[in-house]
Formats: sequence, C-alpha cells, structure tokens
Amino acid sequence: MGAGNVHQTVVDQERFEPHRRSMVNKRSVVDEIDEDLLTCPVCLERYKNPKTLPCHHSFYIIKEHEIQPCHGTCHGCLGNPSTNRCVDCAMDLCTSCTNAHRKMPVSQHHRIMNIEEFKKAKLSDKSIVLPAVYCTSHMNKFIELYCEKCQIPICHLCLRSNHKGHTVIDLQGTADRFCKMTTDHIQLLKAKQSEVKQSKTSATKQSEELKKQHLHRKQQITKHSQETIEKLIKIIKQEESSHLTKLKTDYDRMNEEINRQMHQYETTEELLTSTITFINNLLQYSSAAQLMKTSKETTNQLETLMSLDTTWNDKNNSLPQFYPGDITLQGMLGRFQSMKEWESSDYRYLWYTKVTVTIYRIHVYSKPVRPIDVAVAVDNTYFITDRPVAQYEGNNQVIVCNQYGKVIKCFGGKELQSPRGIAINHNNGIVYVVDSDAHCIRLYEIIGYKYIKSVGSEGQGSCQFKYPQFIGINSKGCLIVSDARNHRIQVLTSDGVFMFAFSGCPNDEFEGPCGVTTD
Repeated sequence: MGAGNVHQTVVDQERFEPHRRSMVNKRSVVDEIDEDLLTCPVCLERYKNPKTLPCHHSFYIIKEHEIQPCHGTCHGCLGNPSTNRCVDCAMDLCTSCTNAHRKMPVSQHHRIMNIEEFKKAKLSDKSIVLPAVYCTSHMNKFIELYCEKCQIPICHLCLRSNHKGHTVIDLQGTADRFCKMTTDHIQLLKAKQSEVKQSKTSATKQSEELKKQHLHRKQQITKHSQETIEKLIKIIKQEESSHLTKLKTDYDRMNEEINRQMHQYETTEELLTSTITFINNLLQYSSAAQLMKTSKETTNQLETLMSLDTTWNDKNNSLPQFYPGDITLQGMLGRFQSMKEWESSDYRYLWYTKVTVTIYRIHVYSKPVRPIDVAVAVDNTYFITDRPVAQYEGNNQVIVCNQYGKVIKCFGGKELQSPRGIAINHNNGIVYVVDSDAHCIRLYEIIGYKYIKSVGSEGQGSCQFKYPQFIGINSKGCLIVSDARNHRIQVLTSDGVFMFAFSGCPNDEFEGPCGVTTD
C-alpha cells in the first residue's frame, strides 16, 4: 500500500497505541472493516504489513462512514470527552490533547475543527473534512500540484528542486480528469462484466448442447454400427444359406445315384444267386440229354450275366471341397467432419462422384480392383469403372454387381483404355463410359452390355476432348462431360451431338475440371 492511496487515515502511532492495546480483548477493528477494503484485488489476500510514512504516522484504509467519534471520548487520553476533531489525523480530541497536538512538530500544521463545525462541514461538503495528503519530499507541505513528466503529485517547493522545468498542472483538474477517465472505464468494465456473464451463460448452454450432441453422435455411431453388423450378418447368412443349399443339392444328387446303384447291385446279386443255384442243380441232377437240351439257353444266360458290371466305381463320388475365403470389407463405417471444414475455402465447392456407395463384398473378385466411379441402375445393380491408377492395380473394364457386391458381369475390356466417369440413361437404355486416355465416350447397352459406338476424339474442337474425366446426365438426357485438359465442360445430346461448351464463371475460368453432377 502506498502513501498516495485514496481514503488514507493518518494516525498518530504513539498517541493511538494505548487505545489499540485497550481494544485487544474487544472486537478487532479489522473485523469491522469491509472485506472489499482489506482484500487485495490481485492476489485476493488480506493486506499485510502496515506502512510508516515519512511523518512517522502509520496508515490503514478504512471506510469513511466507519470513522465515527468513539462515543464522545477523546482518542488521545481515552478519558476526557472529545471537543475537537483533527481532520488530518481523523482523531477526536479533548481540549488538553488538542493543545498538545498543536504543539507537536509533526502535527502543528494539522487542521483542527470543533465537533459541531466538523459535523456541519461533513454534511455540506465532504471534501472539506477529508484528511490532507503531505508531500513526501517536504513533509510539512500539502500536495497541490501534479508533475506530468514524473506522473506524481508534488508541492510548490518541489518546483524549485526535483521537478524544475517540468510541466506542472493543477492537482484538482488532473484528479477530475482521472475521475472522469476512471468512471468511463468503469462503464466499459461494467459492459464487459455483463458480457462475461452472458458468455458464461452461453458457455453453459454450449456445454449442455455439446453434451446432447455427444450423446446423439454416440447413439448414431452405435445404431449405424449395429445396423452395419446386422447387414453383414445378413449377407454372411445369405452366403451361408447359398452354400448349404448347394451342398444339400449335391449331396442329394450324389446320394440318390449311390442308392440307385445299390438297388441295381441288389438286383444283380439276386439274379446271380438264383442262376448259380439253378445251374448247379442242372449239372447235378440232369441227364446228358436233358443237360444238352438246355445248353444253348444256359450258355446265353451265362454270357449275359458275365457281361454285367459288378465293380463299384468311386470316382466323382465325393462332395466338392469347401475352401474358406477371406471377407473383404470395402468402405468405412463413417467419418467426422466439422462445420469449419465445410466453411473453409477448400470446401467452397463440393466435388464428388454422382453416387457414393458402400459395398460390403463377400465374393472377392479374382483380380485386383481399383474402383473409380459408380452408376446405379433402377434394379439396384451397380456399374463400377475399374482402371489402374499410378502404382495401384486395376483393370480397364466396367464391373456390374448386385447390392451385396456379388459380381454379375464384367464388360468393356476390349475397347476401354482408361475408364473413369460412368452414367446411365434409363430412357434409352444406354451406359455411357468416359474413356480418358482414348479421349472419347463409349456407349454400351444396359441389357446385354453390348458395345454400341464411341463419341468424340482427341482435340480442342466441338465434341473433341483432351483427357475427359467424368460425366453427368440431366433430366433431358443431355450428356455433361468434364473436358479436363481443355479446361471446359461440354454438353452433348444423348446421341453424342455437340450442343455447347462453357469454361466457368464470367470473371474466372475452369482449371482442369473434374467431377460433375446435376440436380
């Protein structure tokens, strides 16, 4: 605490000491002082270590309304009734103590008023009864001026010493300006106080909203994960059912064949047994004439029975071997994306292929696949372009599969050099495939996948392309093709006849356009 603080109460340390000791067992003066005055606003601790001024007085900060006469008793001798008030010391004094106070060098210049004058002055103008502040360099001089260069209050004697030649202004004017500035800042601080309260409220709401979002996202992920697991289980169960059905069919067919052969063997065995018995009886009990009479029939029967196939052939009588395969999951469960990402310049334009499909494949295609684009037919079959990209493996073809990822057909391998974008026109039943390296568009029948023709060639003219990328079809069947190296979009009829081209906004141009789509 410094000597220049507002509301200083200067106390004669020696004269006040007896009174301080008498109050030790009574309620502490500190306990009667407002917490706001005794608490540091920075460290939030109580003020410590009272300071001693050059005039040998100590000081404390006390609310003015709490500095009241002590029930009319002198603060000096603590016995006589008080008659006067030392404004600068904020002490009530009796007549004897007043005379002694005026004779002491450190207080002989203090302002002393009788009690009645003090009360009237306090009611009329409170500034009159405020304690005086003395110069730290000249202890008997009041502070009346302010040095702008040193930014400290001074007395008149300071003008001829430490502050000679400095810009000095009136103390009261400076204090008034300081009060106005402080008042203005207080208004701003009140506004910030209101703002921080509002921010706390908003932060609380945001925290509650974040908690709700967390719970909702968690439920979303759990639900989607469970649904995905159920889909996978369903697909695997379908595959399992298909395998078991095929196994049962093969088993029934082969078992039926075995049973048929077993029945045949039983019939043959009975025939052989009866024939052997008959011939043995014939040889044993027949005469020569009887034996030779039936010799021809007996010989024919023996030859017939000798030609019968009685050997079991176990070839091709085992069920097909089952080889467990690896299940490859294509796609992902999902991903997170913040609003800031969508609002950033990189996401100002959303480029994407026409349909994003997640296929959980059970049947893994026999060759490595590098999917590029996809189109969905009305019967929920997927037409996927597959081509090598950089170091990745792939095939120049179109793969047709069902919604479970089972391959139905592959086509285009003879014509396609680098398939990229693909689109389907269900009105004319044509599949359009952009062949980038061939600088054209290939047309195929959606039923039978027969190659029809190619549209376009390499160049910069109408219906000429330079590494076209993707394709979209609008409601009228027009083809919208991104002509990347020509930095434009070309629009053709469904038959491949050029209509028009455009190269971007009026004040800007495309630079290697890629994905296209229509609403």
